[in-house]
Amino acid sequence: KEGMVNYKKFTKAIVCMKLTAVENTKIGHAKVVLRHTGWKGEDIPFSVNADGKWHDYKVDLTSSSAWNQWTEKGRMGLAVPMLENGEILVSIRGVTLQE
Repeated sequence: KEGMVNYKKFTKAIVCMKLTAVENTKIGHAKVVLRHTGWKGEDIPFSVNADGKWHDYKVDLTSSSAWNQWTEKGRMGLAVPMLENGEILVSIRGVTLQE
């Protein structure tokens, strides 16, 4: 079906992202945001490195129960890290699904 994601085949998301923080900035986790029918779902937090270099973060999509309940109304997004203080520049090249 159009709009469907093969959630049985793809189990990981590779997030290519660069975070550049000013000195002494304290950051939290970034999140892959999953929503299925009725916008129910769970976020998947992952640790990030704010060293100003590009990193590929591998996120296990099956750790959210929303992944195996995917429908044509499902949505996937990315929440950038929360800051406890300071400033951060976020650059995102993309999110790729992987088996």
